Amino acid sequence: MPTISQVRSWQPTALVTAGRAIVTAGDGLADRMAKVDRAVDQTALDWEGDAATTASMRAVSELLSSSQTRRAAVSIGETLTTQGSGIDGHRSALLNAVTMIQAGYPNLTIADDGTVTAPALTGTQATDPVTVVMQQKLVNVATDFTTTLKEYLNSIATALNALKFAAALGLTDLEQHGGPGGAVSGSGGLSGDRGAKLGNQISAAVADGRPIPDEVLDQVKDDFKAAGIPPEQLDAYLRGEEATIPASTKAYLQNFMNAAGADGFTQTSEQLRAQGPAGQQAAASMANSAMILSNEKVGTGRDVNGKLVNPGGYDQLPTSMQELVSTRISAGGAPDGNASGAPGAAIDGASPAYVEQQARFIDALSQAESGNEPGTKISTELYRQGAHMAWLEQNNSQVSDGSVPGLDGAVGDAVELAARNPEATTAFLTGEGSPEILGAGYDPKTAVLPLLTYESEDPKSPAIAPMTDWIADNAKSGELPDAELAGKSAHGLSQIISATDTKNGINNYELLLAGTGEGQTGGMTAGTSQEVAKALAPYVGKMADMDDGLSGTQGFGPITPVESIRVFSVLSGDELSSATINGAALAESQRMDSAFIADKNTENGQYATRLEWLTNQGIAVDHDQQVGANQKEAADKTTRLNQAYTAGQIMLGGLGPGQAAIAAVAEPGKSFLTVDPESVSPHAPLKTDGGTYDAPNFGSANDRGYRMIQAMASNGALDFDSLPPEFKNGDRMKTYSEYMSDTPGGYDNSKEIGSVLVNASAMDQRDIDRYLALANNGESDELGLAVRPPSSDQEARISDVLATNESGRSEHNRWVRT
Repeated sequence: MPTISQVRSWQPTALVTAGRAIVTAGDGLADRMAKVDRAVDQTALDWEGDAATTASMRAVSELLSSSQTRRAAVSIGETLTTQGSGIDGHRSALLNAVTMIQAGYPNLTIADDGTVTAPALTGTQATDPVTVVMQQKLVNVATDFTTTLKEYLNSIATALNALKFAAALGLTDLEQHGGPGGAVSGSGGLSGDRGAKLGNQISAAVADGRPIPDEVLDQVKDDFKAAGIPPEQLDAYLRGEEATIPASTKAYLQNFMNAAGADGFTQTSEQLRAQGPAGQQAAASMANSAMILSNEKVGTGRDVNGKLVNPGGYDQLPTSMQELVSTRISAGGAPDGNASGAPGAAIDGASPAYVEQQARFIDALSQAESGNEPGTKISTELYRQGAHMAWLEQNNSQVSDGSVPGLDGAVGDAVELAARNPEATTAFLTGEGSPEILGAGYDPKTAVLPLLTYESEDPKSPAIAPMTDWIADNAKSGELPDAELAGKSAHGLSQIISATDTKNGINNYELLLAGTGEGQTGGMTAGTSQEVAKALAPYVGKMADMDDGLSGTQGFGPITPVESIRVFSVLSGDELSSATINGAALAESQRMDSAFIADKNTENGQYATRLEWLTNQGIAVDHDQQVGANQKEAADKTTRLNQAYTAGQIMLGGLGPGQAAIAAVAEPGKSFLTVDPESVSPHAPLKTDGGTYDAPNFGSANDRGYRMIQAMASNGALDFDSLPPEFKNGDRMKTYSEYMSDTPGGYDNSKEIGSVLVNASAMDQRDIDRYLALANNGESDELGLAVRPPSSDQEARISDVLATNESGRSEHNRWVRT
């Protein structure tokens, strides 16, 4: 049965589009079927059990040349159309149900298999009769939701099985009537001799400077239909698990790659792609095979103990390929360089011709279809090469003037390929890995930085997006190994951004913060900043020193207050990234109110105030880069805080951080915050209506108390009908802002809120008071000492303090347990 995350990633409408194209196809069916194959690959790689059908589909393109195949093609097309529409409907129903549960019951946990669970009672909660009754109601609700979600998943599985069965019948018909060839063996059995012979023909043509002959390309297309993972192994392979291929297949691939070499591989790929969809599919299959050879999880069998025999690895690719991926010419002080010039070159330096050769080879590798995972070693090397190319384009005059075609694309392609391997992503961002994977002396704080400062040709598609998307997608996936790796990766990213003392002398934090001012260099582009903010948003609780259980994440290591502020301030420079990270922090701060009602832990209040402190300080640091025009600075601070507050409310309603940030920026002004223009300075608190930012609106005792009442009403712990009429707007509770706006001026509503809260929660008033005291003040004064400039220096900025190594060593740079 598929999981929720798998279903979320599907695009069933692509099946419908492809099916209609097949049904209406006349001439050129071979090209059309190649397009279908690519569409199905991209759509359904995560489907459980579909891999055999997908692999067989690759053989169809050569079988559709005669008129006898049209009947079978129409059968497949109609199946794709019908079942694709059905799957799309079931998918929408499932995801709508998930969104509804998350919005209405934020304290329920939804596992990837559709199981919905209520938070467990702990300590004295388990003996409190009222709490036990309320908990049972919530458990019953969770059980009902579980039934609903699993029914949707079961319907999807049934539709998927119908699709596979009908497609298999059609493919069998095609194999019987489609002419010469076959889906399994191609034009003959694969062997090492056959691979060497074909590779030598390719290398001979390349050496002579002539195109590879068509008959040779035809054999490549035929052979590589049989050179992939066997159908029975594809499920495991596409899930990133161990798989096996026949020894004869591996011998063919190794001998082919060794004989053709990197240049032959590149030219073959380019010529095939120029032939249209059928050739593009062959180029993809050839790149898939390179991924298989490099993958340490793919062997040729198992020994008596079940261990892989003859596993793949980077060293099983030819030396010419390894050189193109791993050579990083250190001209001009490249932070992760390892060579003074191209291999065998008489002159040192970054030769544009050699860098172009590297870019073309990476382009050929990037044709590998989604789901084909490179090995861990080649992935870390691809990451490092992508970052190195980004540095070259930014810093090396020999290649930064556009003299290397495809260099920008190579940066993005290298990262996209590498990001398919979770272990490599974690190693690249943290430096945690064996010497065999990373080599000696690897430092992520210097090696990764060029990707953060890199400006892609398409600003909406920053090069790092595949890497950061993977982190965000797996942060709270429920799959412990992936969540653990994602958390480690996110922590590594935070350490890179906040570093002030690196081995090459660059102050990363200062450089990344500097891009906010007009005319300044450095800093992240808006697109990159937004991607980083989305990746780190699930970990805002961890950046306030929250434990894993409360934050719902795994793997994110320790971080100090100063490091957290550095991250927040860098990400506050762009409007969308600011709304994303700060909105997530304010949403998490508000979630602590619901968490307190659920677990009665008063210490949650300290996380609430820390998260609010991080938001305030991060925005303040970003804007004190432009001290001068107080009125404008005040307006900018207000805008950023308004957007963060709005984004936080939207996130609490169920949207993800990125979507919430876009909505918040498009619809600003939801909060009532104001800033006193006359008192804007590194030392001045934000003001609103004569009070601090906390008190009148966000985070006040009344605000948090009211939110606790909302939480109890939404999860069934409080009878809605028992609420005072002042709290209601029809059949729902008013928002706190609605409630406040309907309250007569000067009316003290704290008693009303407090009375309802104490009676409904059956909690001790002293516990409520302690939580609210921590949430309103907590340790923010103590934390402020770590970042505040000396009071004697009114010209100093907070960023000046944060950018120093001394701030990290300050005795105040610690989270205080209250």
